[in-house]
Amino acid sequence: MTGAFALPRCVYAMADDGLIFSFFATINKYTKVPLNAIIVFTLLNATLAMVFDLEALVEFLSIGTLLAYSVVSACVLILRHQPAPIDGDLEKMDSGGTIKSWVPFRNYWESLPVGRSICVAVIALVASYFWLAFTIRLGLLFTIEGYICIGVGTVLIVTSFLFIYGHEQNSLDLNFRVPFVPLIPCLGLFINCFMMSFLDYLTWARFFIWMAIETLLSTSLQFMDSDSIHLSQPSLENLSITSQHRSYL
Repeated sequence: MTGAFALPRCVYAMADDGLIFSFFATINKYTKVPLNAIIVFTLLNATLAMVFDLEALVEFLSIGTLLAYSVVSACVLILRHQPAPIDGDLEKMDSGGTIKSWVPFRNYWESLPVGRSICVAVIALVASYFWLAFTIRLGLLFTIEGYICIGVGTVLIVTSFLFIYGHEQNSLDLNFRVPFVPLIPCLGLFINCFMMSFLDYLTWARFFIWMAIETLLSTSLQFMDSDSIHLSQPSLENLSITSQHRSYL
């Protein structure tokens, strides 16, 4: 039911941005809703409901939701530690992303492209979370191998967290900024990764199949005629029409 109501709107937004077929961004002139997206994806939802049992669908929905939350937490970490313009002047950037003086090998990390070091740190942190979670999931907690794996995972987690903390945050003035960064995003990633790791193995298999299909679809769209997807900058008239349509959603 959630997919039947929310998914067509998400599909419309993606199609309108050129991420999937523009066919799904067509607004019906009578109902003022993305009718094509509603019909196709409601049928898809119904088909999946008939093929899979309820538990499999719940876990599949869970892994997608947890992944989305994890991406948000990771993006908060990455974007908060990127240089931001001072007073809106793109030629003057603040010290966001600068490595603090106490971080080892500071000169090496600063020689990398802007934002590379924080991305490495976030990836290492997520990998460490999964390392620790799967050690527990596989029942190795009270074994010699388990103690070693937990020790290694804990060291990697602490090191990654300290390395993230070793980056200066930007001073971008927003209406809302997540407090206690990097603690809250790192804690969110920790909880999400642990919950994802305890899902059924078949759920992970379906997840990777889903990601493979999505990657294939996105790649194939790059080779399609530009008339069939919105790759060009929309005109002011189109933006006005799109804004009108979205007000009905």
